[in-house]
Amino acid sequence: MKPQRGQRWTIGLSCLLAASPCAFGQASWKLYDLRDLISALPPVPDEGGEAEPGKNVDDLLSRVCLAMSADCTRLVAGVYGIEAEENDHVRVHGLLEGLRDLHDERYAVELLLFRTCADQALAVGSETQVPTPAYRHAFVVSRRTPSRVAVLSQTAFVSGASPVVATDAVGYELEKTAVDEGLDVSVFVGGNGDDKDGTSIEVTGALRNVSWPKEAAELKTAEGAQIPMRFPLVSVRSVQSHLQIKYGKPVVLSVLAGFEEGQALVLAGSIRKL
Repeated sequence: MKPQRGQRWTIGLSCLLAASPCAFGQASWKLYDLRDLISALPPVPDEGGEAEPGKNVDDLLSRVCLAMSADCTRLVAGVYGIEAEENDHVRVHGLLEGLRDLHDERYAVELLLFRTCADQALAVGSETQVPTPAYRHAFVVSRRTPSRVAVLSQTAFVSGASPVVATDAVGYELEKTAVDEGLDVSVFVGGNGDDKDGTSIEVTGALRNVSWPKEAAELKTAEGAQIPMRFPLVSVRSVQSHLQIKYGKPVVLSVLAGFEEGQALVLAGSIRKL
């Protein structure tokens, strides 16, 4: 049976989880099902940089139980048995419900990127009427939950050639590689709190641009053949923005150096609370 909102699986086990004398003391075992928080809380990477499912909730419960001197047993990912006094169970339950309420809040976000002359670029934090954007992307995020936003196009190009040898001839099989172009950022809303007028937004990541040389390069093979190829030139602009903005107002989040002389790139955004 799936638990309903406000009716979480916090079930007393009366020592059924383990052979413990808890039923004869003041402490009791209770079961906590926190699988819904695994995707809501920020991920915790391991030593290899990979985010292990459930490690974020493991760390949270470990810190909470350590502070309360309570015993916590991880049963499966996101499900725990906690032995604690009743008032500590109340505190744990209140904390978890507060986290759920926090991450239940949703925001509609729109990011827009447009080009302008470098000497006409707007100031960061100013409201703006956005002209026809080069990129426009609307999405929904949870409060205080990092969300990746990738508005990318991919172009394939010939990056090499492998010889194919037949009985009386040698040919070449062309190798292809793909390169991404566009906006690839992480968006974090509500990190510094919000009020009735607005909230905070953090946008970090990169903007990539792909250009192609006019003249082709000559790829020399081991057999002495020359194959003309054009290799892309990838330019990257770093995006770092952290602002408090009003709801519903398009605001300049970041101003970047353009990929052409005399050009500026303006990243704007708006937030609406759902």
